[in-house]
Amino acid sequence: MAEPKHLGEVMKEHKHTEALARQTDEENIARLAYAIYESRGRADGDPDDDWFRAAAMYAARRSRSPRAVRRYGPSSSFADRVRETLKDS
Repeated sequence: MAEPKHLGEVMKEHKHTEALARQTDEENIARLAYAIYESRGRADGDPDDDWFRAAAMYAARRSRSPRAVRRYGPSSSFADRVRETLKDS
């Protein structure tokens, strides 16, 4: 049987998860910004404007996507509950 994780380990996992999510968001925004650049025929423009426009589009898409369902009960773990509590604070 696996030993339970200490809270410090759970917190480290949470930080790594946040960093990975942030990196994934930035990669998706970069792809959208490049698509914007390509959509204007690769003409010169302002890369910052492309980035901010892409970030706004990405944020709008994420706000429309369904949220994760809370899992409490026999199928949830202590780590899931700690992550949920940290996310809500």
